[in-house]
Amino acid sequence: MTITKLAWRDLVPDTDSYQEIFAQPHLIDENDPLFSDTQPRLQFALEQLLHTRASSSFMLAKAPEESEYLNLIADAARTLQSDAGQLVGGHYEVSGHTIRLRHAVSADDNFATLTQVVAADWVEAEQLFGCLRQFNGDITLQPGLVHQANGGILIISLRTLLAQPLLWMRLKNIVNRERFDWVAFDESRPLPVSVPSMPLKLKVILVGERESLADFQEMEPELSEQAIYSEFEDTLQIVDAESVSQWCRWVTFTARHNHLPAPGADAWPVLIREAARYTGEQETLPLSPQWILRQCQ
Repeated sequence: MTITKLAWRDLVPDTDSYQEIFAQPHLIDENDPLFSDTQPRLQFALEQLLHTRASSSFMLAKAPEESEYLNLIADAARTLQSDAGQLVGGHYEVSGHTIRLRHAVSADDNFATLTQVVAADWVEAEQLFGCLRQFNGDITLQPGLVHQANGGILIISLRTLLAQPLLWMRLKNIVNRERFDWVAFDESRPLPVSVPSMPLKLKVILVGERESLADFQEMEPELSEQAIYSEFEDTLQIVDAESVSQWCRWVTFTARHNHLPAPGADAWPVLIREAARYTGEQETLPLSPQWILRQCQ
């Protein structure tokens, strides 16, 4: 058996070749999470979902069910929205026990919104669907996240819906029917008044890790098969100077997006060696926001 002794340089990434890249300022748009560079499959899936003739109103995304990941996906979706800021929704006029609905004419209307992307890692029924409140005979209607996301996208963790299956059933019905119906959360306590249904159209991104996705696919096999699917890539392969530059931009974006300074030119070689140690691969660097933030703090 031949034993080959490797020099330490053979076990760590070649950072000497990229000193020119490390010296660059790595200019970024802090509202653009650079998915086209680091998450091309996820970027393509978002483009499919946002297409006017999308094959499904639902997208399944394999990613950690944490706010950092949901917000990154939300930021990427915002950069692709062509109708952002469009006025949608309506206004409920309450007069005693009579409630009427009209189309929104202003963003100040109580159930109006400007087309946007809304993300939530955990919600209860009232947060998601809004509610009707009655106090001293006065009735008020409060919008939920589905109303905020009207005309746009709602991003939500699968664990929320798996733990509260009635929320999922109602959300699915809203998306499929493109209509929001007011119903009582407790069947033993019906609504005190009749509230007109509201047109509501949105697309939904369900974010979950492997186990959550498996449970959801078992519960909704047909929808899971029809839904657009993608995954958040955990790592980036370093094959050339451009991929090193992409990783540096991703780290810079992640740091600045969380109000931390980006690494200086002399810090990049150390950071890349730590990154390779973390992945266990000489030419594989992590994209995990949590890992990057730990190094930058």
